[in-house]
Amino acid sequence: MSATENHLGLTDEPLALDWLLQSLVQMVNTSEISFPVTLQVSGLLVSGYLTSGRQYFEEFAQTMGTTVVEEDQDEVIALFRELGKSFYAPQTAGPAPNPHFLHIRHARVFSPDGQPFPLQEGSWWRGRLEAVDGFMLGSLTAQVGERLDVTED
Repeated sequence: MSATENHLGLTDEPLALDWLLQSLVQMVNTSEISFPVTLQVSGLLVSGYLTSGRQYFEEFAQTMGTTVVEEDQDEVIALFRELGKSFYAPQTAGPAPNPHFLHIRHARVFSPDGQPFPLQEGSWWRGRLEAVDGFMLGSLTAQVGERLDVTED
């Protein structure tokens, strides 16, 4: 074990990844757990529910299927489901690989003026762990014209 690895095999690389956020992502990727989180990414806030990569690809496959002509839908859905299964397959032996991406369900991006996008309901969001500047537990909620509030589920 190197000086920057802990007993879970997670790295503490201060300029690249937050080891705590990396361990939370690893936890959701290897379980059915999902919880509210808000990320600071390049001056914006991304808020929603931290979710497994497996669930992300399952939902992404369904969404992509609706964007193509009907005769191609099954093929497109199967393609993205298989991608998700290949990258987020259940571990049979040994520790799970360290994650490099995180997935947010019902994501809303808040601009510096506090306005969310999308305005009504969130969307799926995928981002690089190394791009996250900071995080907090809980999700932000705001109605158009109202100030931000933090909610915890």
